[in-house]
Amino acid sequence: MGRTTDNYHQIEKVIADYVEGGNGNVELLRSVFLPTAIINGSPIEELYRIVKERGETHSTGRIDMLDIQNGVASAKVIIEDCHGISFVEFFHLIKTGEGWKISSKSGVEYIEAKYRM
Repeated sequence: MGRTTDNYHQIEKVIADYVEGGNGNVELLRSVFLPTAIINGSPIEELYRIVKERGETHSTGRIDMLDIQNGVASAKVIIEDCHGISFVEFFHLIKTGEGWKISSKSGVEYIEAKYRM
């Protein structure tokens, strides 16, 4: 399956393309998902529709957690400032003959905890 660091960097690229695609580039967004992927239990076409409807934005993202095992992976990603809202998103990825692809995504609005000292 390849070295873990190689897989990490490949998945990092998939997530970067996901974030860039989510900023309004639906074709790039399509390239990181399996055609049968789901978002919060719905067909992935729902995500493409939402991105197209909302148009361009300038969100950023960072990988908060990544676990890779024998051709499958789970990632937790924080997306900041997507049309003024931040999200925590959970991805499942599969290594295919075409590289890593997202098979499912779930996400909710992200509210950062504020700790009192």
